[in-house]
Amino acid sequence: MRVFFLSTNQNMAESLRRTLGRSNIDVVHARSFEQARRLLSSPPDIFFADYYIHTEQSIPFIKKLQKDSLLLGSDIWLTGYNLTSSEQKKSLEQVLGSRYWSQPLPYLDIQDHLVSKDTEQTIILSSASVRLVGQIWASRGHAILNGDASRIIFSDGALIREDPPDCLLELLEEDFLQYSAIQSISGGDWLETGNKLLSLCMDADTQEWEKEHRKSAFGFQVSIAFEGLDISKKTQSFISSRSSIFQARLPQESIPELYALWMLGVIKPETAVERSRTQRADNFQSRVQQKQDYAWVCGEFERLKSADPFTVLGVHKKTEDKVVLEAVKRMSERYESILTNSRISDEVRLAAKNMLDLIKRAAANVNADEDLKDLPEEQRLLIYAKRMVEQGNWTQAEKALKKAHQIRIEDIDILAYLGWVQYNVDKSQEGEALESLQLALHLDSSHLDTLVFLSKIYVAKEEYESAIVFLRKATKLTPDPEIQELRALVEAEIKILERNRKDDG
Repeated sequence: MRVFFLSTNQNMAESLRRTLGRSNIDVVHARSFEQARRLLSSPPDIFFADYYIHTEQSIPFIKKLQKDSLLLGSDIWLTGYNLTSSEQKKSLEQVLGSRYWSQPLPYLDIQDHLVSKDTEQTIILSSASVRLVGQIWASRGHAILNGDASRIIFSDGALIREDPPDCLLELLEEDFLQYSAIQSISGGDWLETGNKLLSLCMDADTQEWEKEHRKSAFGFQVSIAFEGLDISKKTQSFISSRSSIFQARLPQESIPELYALWMLGVIKPETAVERSRTQRADNFQSRVQQKQDYAWVCGEFERLKSADPFTVLGVHKKTEDKVVLEAVKRMSERYESILTNSRISDEVRLAAKNMLDLIKRAAANVNADEDLKDLPEEQRLLIYAKRMVEQGNWTQAEKALKKAHQIRIEDIDILAYLGWVQYNVDKSQEGEALESLQLALHLDSSHLDTLVFLSKIYVAKEEYESAIVFLRKATKLTPDPEIQELRALVEAEIKILERNRKDDG
């Protein structure tokens, strides 16, 4: 893959080239319009341009290249600083571009995007995110959902905005979305939104799901009207039917539609008892409905139980203390009020209690970070990552370190911990982990954490002669008994290896 980068910022270009180079992606850099035209021998896979080149907008130049067929088949990306969403959208429309990346550039996100674009053949939707979006749509809710680099806005269940444009699918692939309630806003089409969501979910592989639910009956979890939705009459009839569910078999042609509705949280499998309840008196139906209305509590706990404290509380890392305290109070009151309801199920009651514990822990962690408010963001992220490492939460640590690395790409502490965390998250990332650690070592050959992490990795690989090289340096820098003991153990292993070699000889 070849990326052509047009920007006057040499440092940004070098960082992009270095990051993408790890994935064997070539970056060609031009610093002016004239140089770009000279270097464009053939259309690149990605033409990535800064919004301004010196004082001129790059849009007219890109359009001229397109007219001259120099970007035939190229994907157009733009980047800029402090452009509004409307300016971003307008610029992309002018050049038929697909992506806008805000500065400072998130180099690792760009790398991940290109690697996944180049290698992934299937789309993997996050069940938690799909369920959350589905619940907002089906209940005609009003909300903003923020992902890592995008957001969507719903009003009355209709999708009224995507930033950047057409980011819904990308957002549904993320495991954690930050939810914020809003007031009703005019615009959007509920039916169009529903059909779009159904279409995305119908594309999934349903074989395992079909096997599990081949004799299931389904009833509403959130009641909706089917009129205007791309749902067949047969599927509607199957869901609405009140005949004995012991005779239920999934209609083969309805499976994609049933799966999509199930993914969105609109329907759920029902037992015979649950199905018969819907035929009882209105007062009993209301109690059953009340239980269903609180089913979201279980999903909310599953979604947030591994999230960072700020995501749990639905606040930004730079939010003022007053707002954080208000969020804690509001969320605590919400789940405490649920616990006072005698009609909720045991499952919902347990989830509500778990949410209260989660909120308390999140509040404590956020308050602990109060002392760090004057530190640069990358340092706060590093400290947070170290805490996650202490707790054994390697995944959250990796997320924090990747963000920190984007901000300061050659920070030695961040590189060292990033390498160590990458290795512990997934041993298949060993090459990438060692690369991060070797880069940190290149920047500072006496960096203690780097030396220790490298030695531990080589010990785990039973490459003791490599490990001892780093341990000898590390033990000169610190009297830490744990490191001294590790060196002694490695030296003992090396002696055993040497003795075995002599015996074999």
